[in-house]
Amino acid sequence: MRLVFCFFMLCFVHLACVKNARDQKTIPSPPAQPDSVKLAASISALSEVIKNNPSVADNYYKRAILNLKAEAFEDALTDINRADKLRPNKAQYYFVKSQVLKNLGDKKALGFALNAEALDFEEPGLYVLLGELFTQAGNYGKADEYFKRAESIYPKNGDLDYHKGVLAAKRGDTLNATRLFYSAISLKPQVFTPYDQLIKIYNRKRYIDSALVINEMAIRRFPLKKEMIFNKAQILENTGLLDSARIVYEQYLQVNPSKTEVLANIGSIYFRKKNFPAALSNFEKLIAASPENAAAYHMAGKCKEGVGDLDRAREYYEKSLKYKPDDYMVKSDLARVNAKIQSTFNVITPF
Repeated sequence: MRLVFCFFMLCFVHLACVKNARDQKTIPSPPAQPDSVKLAASISALSEVIKNNPSVADNYYKRAILNLKAEAFEDALTDINRADKLRPNKAQYYFVKSQVLKNLGDKKALGFALNAEALDFEEPGLYVLLGELFTQAGNYGKADEYFKRAESIYPKNGDLDYHKGVLAAKRGDTLNATRLFYSAISLKPQVFTPYDQLIKIYNRKRYIDSALVINEMAIRRFPLKKEMIFNKAQILENTGLLDSARIVYEQYLQVNPSKTEVLANIGSIYFRKKNFPAALSNFEKLIAASPENAAAYHMAGKCKEGVGDLDRAREYYEKSLKYKPDDYMVKSDLARVNAKIQSTFNVITPF
């Protein structure tokens, strides 16, 4: 019995050693490349194909789609125009061109989408695009029509639910809009815009807990979307949690130092808490970054007035009016400070 036991133990030790040796020889898998790197590599490879054979329209069309995904909209427009020139009146080209023009804010996007439809291009993506463009144009009836056509072909569609949600929000139907944005997230959680829309709805309605929950979800899923940190600060400020909001605004400024306008948010919080020196420090930093910012001069003047430095307050108010001469509030503050200064001169001291 002891011999059998020893035999099995020896086998176990042998197998463990073999496994350990294999593990040591195993080459670790290379880290996955981010989508942006893959996209850039695909664009580069296709560019080489185009260089060797520049007369094939579909290669420009394919590169236009890649550039559209990469948000290189001007490059995408150049490519789709070349494709259209080499092979005119192709519905797929009009569809892509409409998407590119929409992202560039060009109103001709709707015309090209309708051209694609006229060439019998029956795709749910086209109908969603047409619904979105008609929503932007304020023609909600037409938008509804195209969304229904998209739904009849592809009912479980995250893009469709998102744009239907936008339409519902524009009509003031917040309940339906919220439902549709949640559905869009469920169907396509990797798309950022439904989260952003929900946060805006909850923030506007002062549903602070719900806004914070969605905002935290978005921060975890989209760590590069720095505006989510700013959103969080705004939500906290709206609840009256001023110290927490200030800390988050400062965090946002650390990761996004070019957004100097956030100094106004930080300064305003210090001002509301009557910490005038700290508020002034932020408004003066904002003035240094934006020397023509009338609102920053105005708030700096209010800070100086708050600590009793009336002469300096007057200087800031006058600077504010230099850049925004018709501002009634600044004129009112300047008149008040001038009156205070004048009253100090009129005081008659007894002999």
